[in-house]
Amino acid sequence: MEDEEIIGALGDTEKFFGKDALEFVKSYNRPLNCIDLGTGAGSFLSILAHCCKIFGGKVYTVDILDEGADVTVARNKIKNFELSDVVEFLKYNSIWAQCLYFFKTLGKKFDIVCIDTEHSYQQTQIELEEYSKFLVDDGSIILHDSGPFSNPPYGVRKAVMEFLSKNLGFVVVKDLEGSRKPPHHSAGMMIIKKVR
Repeated sequence: MEDEEIIGALGDTEKFFGKDALEFVKSYNRPLNCIDLGTGAGSFLSILAHCCKIFGGKVYTVDILDEGADVTVARNKIKNFELSDVVEFLKYNSIWAQCLYFFKTLGKKFDIVCIDTEHSYQQTQIELEEYSKFLVDDGSIILHDSGPFSNPPYGVRKAVMEFLSKNLGFVVVKDLEGSRKPPHHSAGMMIIKKVR
């Protein structure tokens, strides 16, 4: 599996940030434990799983659906890319107590958490607070739909800015607002990293 194949399989809106996300995840250059919130069509999932296959590790991907168009696409991508051995699909809402309890009982820390769920301020606020607790000392959170072209616009960004103001041990390492211009219409991506 080559990097180009992973990027090539992303949807048009994800290709805008796909290379940046892949390069960032690869920069860890070590076995990775990852959480992907919002499996959807598997854009972040395929990037994380590809890196876990290269370096070793595992991705837990969470979606409220375990079937349906998007999740079926994600499952097929993972199967076709022969990445099934590094991915575990979980059916939860990311902020349900059962989901948080599941990760707590694993008793491990995670290198990367990707958030691509409801895109609302409220849900993102809870996800940032709860899942930041599971990060290793240099762990990162990657967020999709952080720009003005997301729906709702700036809900994710507002939650991130509020989180950063209360958690000074995190910094922004990448901020792509997105674009309305074809062929890469995108709602943006932010990456924040724990530095202390």
